Amino acid sequence: MLRYLESSLPEVEGNKVIEGIDSTVSISRDNHGVAYIEAESDHDVYFTMGYVHAQDRLWQLEIQRRIAKGRLSEIFGKAYLDYDIWMRTLKLKSAAQDALLKLNPEARASLQAYASGVNAFLSQNQPLPPEFKVFGITPEKWEEVDSLAWYKVFALGFSQSMWAETEFYAAQKMLPTEQLSVLFPSYPEGAPVNVEFDVEQNKDALVSLLNIKEGLEEDLQIGGEYVGSNAWAVSGQHTKDGVPIIAADPHMGLQAPSFWYVVSQKGKKLNVSGMSLVGLPLVIFGKNEKIAWAGTSMTADTQDLFYEKVDPSNTKKYLDGDQWREFETRTEKILIKEESPAFLNEKIQPVEVEVRSTVRGPIISDVVSGFDYPVSLSWTSLQFDDTTYNALFELSYAQNWDEFKQALSQMVAPTLNLLYADTDDNIGFLGAGAIPIRNTGDGRFPVPGWEAQHKWIGVIPAEHMPMSLNPENGYIVSANNKVIDDSYPYFISHDWAPPSRAQRIEQLLQQNLPNGVSMENMQNMQADTVDLGMYSTLNQALDMLGTLPQHEEVISLLRAWDGDMSKDSVAGSIAYIWLELLSGELFQDDLADYWNGRTKRFINSIHDRIGFEHIQLALADKAYNWCDYRSTKTVESCNVALAKSLESALKRLKKLKGSNMNNWKWGELHYSVYAHMPLSEFRMLQGFFERRQPAGGTPGSINVSNARFDQSKGYAQNFGAGFRQIIQMNMTEKQHLYMNSMGQSSHIMSEHYDDMVLPFANVEYYSLTSDFSSNTQKVLILTPAEKQGSAK
Repeated sequence: MLRYLESSLPEVEGNKVIEGIDSTVSISRDNHGVAYIEAESDHDVYFTMGYVHAQDRLWQLEIQRRIAKGRLSEIFGKAYLDYDIWMRTLKLKSAAQDALLKLNPEARASLQAYASGVNAFLSQNQPLPPEFKVFGITPEKWEEVDSLAWYKVFALGFSQSMWAETEFYAAQKMLPTEQLSVLFPSYPEGAPVNVEFDVEQNKDALVSLLNIKEGLEEDLQIGGEYVGSNAWAVSGQHTKDGVPIIAADPHMGLQAPSFWYVVSQKGKKLNVSGMSLVGLPLVIFGKNEKIAWAGTSMTADTQDLFYEKVDPSNTKKYLDGDQWREFETRTEKILIKEESPAFLNEKIQPVEVEVRSTVRGPIISDVVSGFDYPVSLSWTSLQFDDTTYNALFELSYAQNWDEFKQALSQMVAPTLNLLYADTDDNIGFLGAGAIPIRNTGDGRFPVPGWEAQHKWIGVIPAEHMPMSLNPENGYIVSANNKVIDDSYPYFISHDWAPPSRAQRIEQLLQQNLPNGVSMENMQNMQADTVDLGMYSTLNQALDMLGTLPQHEEVISLLRAWDGDMSKDSVAGSIAYIWLELLSGELFQDDLADYWNGRTKRFINSIHDRIGFEHIQLALADKAYNWCDYRSTKTVESCNVALAKSLESALKRLKKLKGSNMNNWKWGELHYSVYAHMPLSEFRMLQGFFERRQPAGGTPGSINVSNARFDQSKGYAQNFGAGFRQIIQMNMTEKQHLYMNSMGQSSHIMSEHYDDMVLPFANVEYYSLTSDFSSNTQKVLILTPAEKQGSAK
């Protein structure tokens, strides 16, 4: 077996004769496994991107294609059936095929070249990575549409408003208004909430939808609370070297391997480096000779749910305005692998699923049973001509702000905040992507699809999107916070991330401005684990708690705490767990009427949305006593809930780490998990393929961490930064620092499978440089087959 594993490692040095390239290509890999591609044509660069992605990430490519096409059950069995049905209902492959027709010739040619590069590697018939042997499959040829379908999955992860809409809609039917104003603080006071939909009748179906949401986040790493990132840019007037610096760290679900692949590309016109997204030939975030760019999620509301009225005399028709239309229908056949061992289990028959769509979008309620009405989903990535790939392609070639804006005017999904810096000392911010303009309302909850007043009537014009060039303060900060004030004439979102990350970034920039911001300052900022929102909430809780003589040492420690959730912090551990359990004391009692059976999952989903800002609102709420326990006859004050939750927090800490407080460090309780799909699910293989690393941070710190509590293991972080990148835009030699979250390779036997895990946890950096000869470790030369033949 060991010999097979070693033989399945790709050849990364020497010479290869390859069909599909026009001239010789050099692939130089440094001692971190980063590929530097040099070719005479841009076509050959994009071809080689497919080749190196296949070399280093073949299993990942296979999984991503199967996710997008809804074909996981074929190899993993019925546990993945719901995900397959969901993806096929959204018809991402069909939408990707439509998008392919909207591409300009150069952009489409890059996808063709990439697919050819992947397939050129497959045609060599070398032993496949071990996952293919475990599941007994061989990869199919890569197609152009596979790249676009995967990018739609990527966009889906950044488009979460339908889930917020589901949660809010059910919550406003179940809970009194005074509770809604705290749980959903942006809920507009006095806004209408009555629509013709019986939540009680449909709650099982709503819970089933939220089960899919949870599975997408945990099993497939698609989506999550406040999926987004940090990014900031500082102009030369404020930097130590007098040139702009731009920093970024996109936040996504953590996995092994990373979604990202570091690369340097040099062709005839192309000269770009940075982070590519596995499955596409492009650098998504990085720099070329003139400009650098980074992005965060705008958290724009780009999805709406509509419930549909079916013709009672003909169930094949639905109402649209004043006319009855026929549902567009198709039947999806899903193959399902039998349980292992196959010879002891009956073969599972394929599942056939009828998928319906309206002019507004696919009927997502057909995925689960129990809805009184069909519910359709409108999403910009499905509703409009999707030219997003044109935008991404042209970014690599943009040479100035105007060309940057022109490229991004073609963006559809996801909707992003793009930050910009160039060698002429300009910095900028640009909102990019399609945000629907609604005839009425703001998409906060499902509405009748047949009523014309709820139709989308277009998108915000690109020239009206939020943008800024060279602001007076000399820097730009984006952390999924609100991007523009209320005077803006268009609706963007109710779902902004809490402002704590943006506030902390700005606070640190202000501290560094007097001496000039340096690259080292930027690195320290990306490592920062202070949570201002948590710190403020803790102080509010301490002020209300009063004295507890039996816990005087703990309270003294908390009062001296500075809000830093570093790996070494004991006070941070106590504070985090106390506030987490306080949240339960404040909110679960008020949701107790719904805290049973399947509904528990729905209430959990609402509770997962609760952050430190909600706790602050509840503690300060004079109109509604959140601290009172409804199950008792007395009226309790908040210090009862505060003391009870602190006591519970200390019990949890003692259970996990014993009575010695020196063992309560946050890094001993809290760890990053890089799970392998699907081998982390197999206990015998988990240790080989999965990686865990002590971590600091919280959802509100710059070095972000969203974690789930495990009764025996502590707090498992499954969401955070996927990479970090800092770029200084000198006219001549540009400084480009990066770190990926796992390693360049997805092959378990590769030295680059996990060699970046520890440096990433320690917020260390490697350098991408145009002069890579000094750190080149291995070189592979690709020679075109025709040239090889003519030489003979």
